[in-house]
Amino acid sequence: LPNEPNLPETIELCFEHGPMAFRKWKNFVKFLVKGFVVATQLGFCSVYFIFVSSTMQIVLKDHGYEYDLKLYMTMTLVPIALSALIRSLKFLTPVSLLSNVLMLSGVCLTLYLCAQDLPSISERRLISDFSTLPLFFGTTIYAFEGISLVIPLHNEMKNQKQFSSKLGVLNVGQSFVILIAVSMGCIAYLKFGDNVQGSITLNLDRGLMSETVMSSVALGILLTYAIQFHVAMDVIWWDLVAARGPFKHMMLYEMLLRMGLVLFTFVLALVVPHLNLFISLIGAMCSTALALVFPALCDIALRTCPVEEGRLQSRSTIGQAFRFFMDAITLILALTGFLTGTFYSVAAIAQAFFKETPAL
Repeated sequence: LPNEPNLPETIELCFEHGPMAFRKWKNFVKFLVKGFVVATQLGFCSVYFIFVSSTMQIVLKDHGYEYDLKLYMTMTLVPIALSALIRSLKFLTPVSLLSNVLMLSGVCLTLYLCAQDLPSISERRLISDFSTLPLFFGTTIYAFEGISLVIPLHNEMKNQKQFSSKLGVLNVGQSFVILIAVSMGCIAYLKFGDNVQGSITLNLDRGLMSETVMSSVALGILLTYAIQFHVAMDVIWWDLVAARGPFKHMMLYEMLLRMGLVLFTFVLALVVPHLNLFISLIGAMCSTALALVFPALCDIALRTCPVEEGRLQSRSTIGQAFRFFMDAITLILALTGFLTGTFYSVAAIAQAFFKETPAL
């Protein structure tokens, strides 16, 4: 290949080299994946607006500054817009490093604060109502899904073999993510029960320590915006150049597009200010397709394609059958979560809006 493929191109190649039943769908699937990638990444960016501004509102309220949430969103627009002007992942590396340090510090301090005076586990329900499971599914997929960033990061690495080896960047990084997410989820629920907010930092008692934690995490999230934004921008911009370009003033048009997309995520955050419900909706709709549906379909395509196309083979017939079985289970789980998660998330968001709408 002349260039390293991104996620939509990778999935298109899998379908292109698969059986005839897959090949005829390759262009549609590529278009669909691009749509999901853009929706997921811009959805993340909108959630970041909500999270950072909500944190600012809580911290400053304790110091006598009480303003509407929308004003704080407007205040975060300037630094976020400036960070979105960074065009290369290479120059986003130090920003990402600082963000990771702030996030890790905030997570460790949050775990410490939540672990103080924990109630007995008998005071908490171990199993929630069935109606909340689809929301849980969407939130979980949102937390762990990062496939849109995996391939761009892999392509930017100097030594790409270190990315997917047994102790490579991907496996080690995901292990830490799982450890932190499970620890935070268990301790936070044990501490606050059903009163847990969309972000655990919003539950912390007021004080210097909690304000430090909230500020650290919020700043880390703010710095992460540009990384998530980069993926969506990369898809939209190069498709636009291919369709309408090349432009006479490429840099100017790119900067205008970047500012337009930032404003779009800002407006979206103003319209849907329900952090936890928005997370569930993004996870159920887009992240499920990207993290579960398309990888399983790609695996099936490459295991059923002609031998001359590079068919993947397991060491035994049982191993091959097991992979097909796991792909089928993954697709069933994904489609079930997609349908139920989207339905319950939309219903919950609509219910929240009706509650906030005053009677005429």
